[in-house]
Amino acid sequence: MRCNGQHGEYNGGPGDPSDPHWHYHVHQAQEVALDAGERAEKYAVKTDAYASFEEAVQYFLKTVNLDEKESRIHFPTKVQSILFE
Repeated sequence: MRCNGQHGEYNGGPGDPSDPHWHYHVHQAQEVALDAGERAEKYAVKTDAYASFEEAVQYFLKTVNLDEKESRIHFPTKVQSILFE
């Protein structure tokens, strides 16, 4: 899983503004991509679950269910106590 911000261009092209890459978006491994011989996380889905890097980190930690101890080890400056209340 990968949480990305807006970057528009991808795969060497200018892209389409309606594409998820022009918005905050999430890449998640999908079997269809693996079956096609592509990168597991090739496809993206637009999200409004976060609107900044800090919010994306919090979203990621909650979504992958990283516990408080592990979060503090790997993201010491980004973990807020509110995440684990």
